[in-house]
Amino acid sequence: MSEKIIETKVCKCWEKFDITELDIEFLDKLSPIIANQKFQLPTPVLCPECRKFQRLAWRNEKKIYKRKCDYSGKDIIAIFPPNSPYKIFEDKVWDTDSWDAKNYGKDFDFSRPFFEQFSELLKETPLPSRWVRFTENSDYCNASTSIKDCYLSFSVNSSSNLLYCVDVVRCNSCVDCFWIVDSENCYESILASNCYNLEYTYDTRDCRDSQFLLSCENCQNCYWCFDLKDKKYCIYNLEYTEEIYNKKLKELMQLWVQKRKSGFEEFYKWKYIKQPLRNIWSENITDSEQVINSENVSHSRHVLWSQNIRYSQKMQVPPVNLAMDYTWFWNNAEKIYYSQQIWNNASSIYFSVGTFNDVSNIYYSAHCRNWANNLFWCVSLKSGESYCILNKQYTKEEYEEIVPKIIEYMKKTLEWWEFFPATISTYWYDDSVCQILKPITKDEAIALWFSWSWYEAPFPKVDKIIPASKLPEDIKDIPDDILNWAIECEVTKKPFRIVKPELEFYRKHSLPIPERHPDQRYTDRLKRYINY
Repeated sequence: MSEKIIETKVCKCWEKFDITELDIEFLDKLSPIIANQKFQLPTPVLCPECRKFQRLAWRNEKKIYKRKCDYSGKDIIAIFPPNSPYKIFEDKVWDTDSWDAKNYGKDFDFSRPFFEQFSELLKETPLPSRWVRFTENSDYCNASTSIKDCYLSFSVNSSSNLLYCVDVVRCNSCVDCFWIVDSENCYESILASNCYNLEYTYDTRDCRDSQFLLSCENCQNCYWCFDLKDKKYCIYNLEYTEEIYNKKLKELMQLWVQKRKSGFEEFYKWKYIKQPLRNIWSENITDSEQVINSENVSHSRHVLWSQNIRYSQKMQVPPVNLAMDYTWFWNNAEKIYYSQQIWNNASSIYFSVGTFNDVSNIYYSAHCRNWANNLFWCVSLKSGESYCILNKQYTKEEYEEIVPKIIEYMKKTLEWWEFFPATISTYWYDDSVCQILKPITKDEAIALWFSWSWYEAPFPKVDKIIPASKLPEDIKDIPDDILNWAIECEVTKKPFRIVKPELEFYRKHSLPIPERHPDQRYTDRLKRYINY
């Protein structure tokens, strides 16, 4: 059902976008009450796509660096390069009581723009080296919690033995996968749920022991099939007896895997280009994709077990109730507006990034956690901090007196209800998710007033470099000392390494060594994943 248009606006990108009756309804429900006064949320001035990218500019998901901890001086892994202007503490140190973020508190200056003051606070207050919780032997991971023995995997929850995976929940022993849940022994799988032993698949549920599947459900022992449900022993959607299936499969396996893969990808492009992802077990869904067990969702992507969601993406662990312009969520949130990366029991969060663990009534804040509440314009506060403005402590009465005055001032500076500008983001454009989804050159970024890192990581020490084209096709011909080599990516020419658990996985599954850099492989997967 179409929505009633109230107003049509023009974004700064020159795209027209509509403000509808449902937008007004959501904004009214989300409008916060501060000091017994309701502050009505105005309609957005940017189109939904620009609002999304404005949030993504504040997320570095998978760029990591070796650098020094600014607290201990020890070598650490961080999502900030060594030349970052921010004060970076090792995440384990940052999460302790050995320092106090209130020591960096400031008075609000009514003669200067708010974003200028907040940018200064960001640069002075320590930030965590990575966003991780409860990890074991997973130093090269970020944006993850409760993980073990994972390597270069990001946005992962309750999983183990992962390599080069992104957006994973409750999985084990998977490599090069994207957005998979409750699955094991999967390789090059995108959008998989409750699957086992899959290779080269897209959009599968309850499948096992199969290769090259597209949009299949409850299938096992199938090869190069699409749109199948409750099937066994199928090849090219034709069903066989187990004996004939095994015989034909053995013949097909004689073909070089890269030839089979390229043929399958051509088929994928022909059949699935511009096809929307399916919505499952959901009600009242509008202009949305991959919505599961949810209701009242509009203009959103990848929403699980949530309700009353609008212009939002990536809600992986349930539930969320009442959210608009929201990206990346973990576990139980309510009443969220124009924010990103909100985790674990959060409510009434506005224009904030990286806040989690029993937080509420947070406004224009970054990286606050652990029972923090009633915070305005704060950085790195935690452990029950309340009634703070720019990291300075106030009484409840002082807080409720000052906040409305600051709001009125920010209305005059046209900053009230505007999200943090990308120009003060803690991540440069080339480190943020923006560069993954919308790659631009350094000169283009600077022309658009984005920052750029300028940092070049040192080349790793290796015994030799081998072009990917020179790799043996059969994993049996790969020697153990490949672990000491660098492989030159066939696309980007960037060198990459093979680690021991990775080599063991390829040998176990009779898979060839990849010919592309992990970053390029991720980019390839995103191209197949429609409408990120």
